[in-house]
Amino acid sequence: MRIEALTNVRVEERFPTRADYQSLENQSCREIVMNNNDELSSEGNLYGIIAYDGLKIIGMGCIVGDGVSYFFIKDIIVHPKYLNQGVGRLIMEHIERYFESMAIQYAYIGLIAAKGTQEFYKKFGFLERKNKCQGMFKILFEQN
Repeated sequence: MRIEALTNVRVEERFPTRADYQSLENQSCREIVMNNNDELSSEGNLYGIIAYDGLKIIGMGCIVGDGVSYFFIKDIIVHPKYLNQGVGRLIMEHIERYFESMAIQYAYIGLIAAKGTQEFYKKFGFLERKNKCQGMFKILFEQN
């Protein structure tokens, strides 16, 4: 299945709910670790985006941080049937636009890349840590 130029895909800029996470978890083989609280923690939440194919959630991503100089990309998740179809790129392009409008020069942006996804994030300027610790980072060098 190839999504033709993502014509059926739409995005909604909002934070995922517990039901959104569970919907995507039920469709994928990835177990999404969540706390036992009924509500998701909103502390530090800055930006969220959800990708849909019709009414079906096929991907999501979130940014947490202080909103100025420190940001962490979390929960970039794409449904397995939509991998390598441009959904992850679409999510990251929206996240990058958020950084362009909100982050200061030399802002630190971190993420934990799932095994095998490092090359994807390198396309967006992220670097692997030299000490082989899990995670990647990026520092914005241009003032917005």
